[in-house]
Amino acid sequence: VKTKRGAQWFYSLPENDNLCASAEKIYRDYLGAKKYGNIFSLDVGPTRAGVLRKIDLATLKKVGQYVRGEIKLSDEAKASPSLATKKPITASSVWGNNKKHDAAKANDGDPKTRWGGEEGNSGWLEVDLGKKTKISQMNVFEYEQRVQQFRLLTRNAKTQKWRVVLSGKTLGTKYAKTFTPTTGRYFRLDMPKCSDTPSICEWQLR
Repeated sequence: VKTKRGAQWFYSLPENDNLCASAEKIYRDYLGAKKYGNIFSLDVGPTRAGVLRKIDLATLKKVGQYVRGEIKLSDEAKASPSLATKKPITASSVWGNNKKHDAAKANDGDPKTRWGGEEGNSGWLEVDLGKKTKISQMNVFEYEQRVQQFRLLTRNAKTQKWRVVLSGKTLGTKYAKTFTPTTGRYFRLDMPKCSDTPSICEWQLR
């Protein structure tokens, strides 16, 4: 029987593959537990054959690298400069209407902070690059996989009409996509369908 129950950090059953967290999400949870002196434990369930899946082992190995300091979250989100970093940004809403999760957290260059929308199953972020800029790549780091449909839109200062640059279903905790170069000043990441309140650690344009 297909169910969302049981799928927490790891995969275990194939029908729950898209419900599990990335190494980055698990490491952030670990940091949160450590900060407040809480016990942090992981439950890794075997497959029906009684063995751990290779993808679970790879996730555990990567979490260990983060914990030991061999790799850093910044290595994931700062591979190269983003043209959107610290540019004026707005959002459809902000969780709790507070600065801790405001829109600026999605392009501040710090993967440990995040924008969170108000309670709901949709949302958007919009950045002003300041001038017409050529973009050919988008990277998105969700707090956890919630987006089920998205569109990257653009428009220039003289027109209010949005144009679709890129679209898809899921983003996830480490999304990267190159596309035909397009020029615009304003870009919007529209997320009209999410499994839960959308939350983005970093939204990058290159």
